[in-house]
Amino acid sequence: MSLKENLLKKRQIEKLALQVLASLKPTDTGVKVNRQAMRKLLAWAGYQRRQERDLELWIRDLDHDDAKKRIIVLDGELKCYHTTIEDVVLRKSPTVKEMVSIRNAIKILSDKDVVVTRSAETVQSLKDELIAGLDLEVTPEGVAEIVDDGRQALENRYPEGVTEALELLAELLGWRPAPGSLVPDHTRIWGRSDGPDRFGPLVLYAPARGYLALVEETLATGDPETGKLLEALASGKQSAAIENQAVWDRLRDLVLARNKT
Repeated sequence: MSLKENLLKKRQIEKLALQVLASLKPTDTGVKVNRQAMRKLLAWAGYQRRQERDLELWIRDLDHDDAKKRIIVLDGELKCYHTTIEDVVLRKSPTVKEMVSIRNAIKILSDKDVVVTRSAETVQSLKDELIAGLDLEVTPEGVAEIVDDGRQALENRYPEGVTEALELLAELLGWRPAPGSLVPDHTRIWGRSDGPDRFGPLVLYAPARGYLALVEETLATGDPETGKLLEALASGKQSAAIENQAVWDRLRDLVLARNKT
């Protein structure tokens, strides 16, 4: 896959992981994990679904052991086990006959010997593994694809395409969305955060006007003049030194310079 495709996949992984993590917060009726989002992550990571008794198991082989598996039980605990399927079933859903055995009872009461992660740790580990498997190397060709798509979207007045390209380039630059207090209505701004009081360089996009501007200076977030400048750019009362299609060229150069090896 291309750099753009891998960056988009990374965003999907992060979004799904956040959805699962948000669902792990206890409620009056217990933890209700976002199963749909978690299933997508597990499937992408190569786990296979299997139903055993009342358990939804997601299983993947361990490279160094034919008998033991990596097993995640899809329930509110989200425990990840390194053991056999039979052992997980015994510990999580034992029959009355199985519980009679003292040896089994000990296993049922404590799973510390086979559980490697649980709850949020399991989600984080899965997310990190999936992202680590993506090729996110920044190349001139990869950046050019994102820039060209953004350039075409701006020309065609396609806000979603412009926004997507800007978000991807901002990620490659380590930029983030501007504080809400700085952003005029119906405008999107991304830039470099230089501490709590400084923001910039930044890129401003006003979809209604189809206008794109790049401000290379670092601005004081608490200065009223900063808000006036951004409002003037967004409304068309002022022009930037770098604007519209020229912004893409400058963003490309900034990304390549930042990732130069």
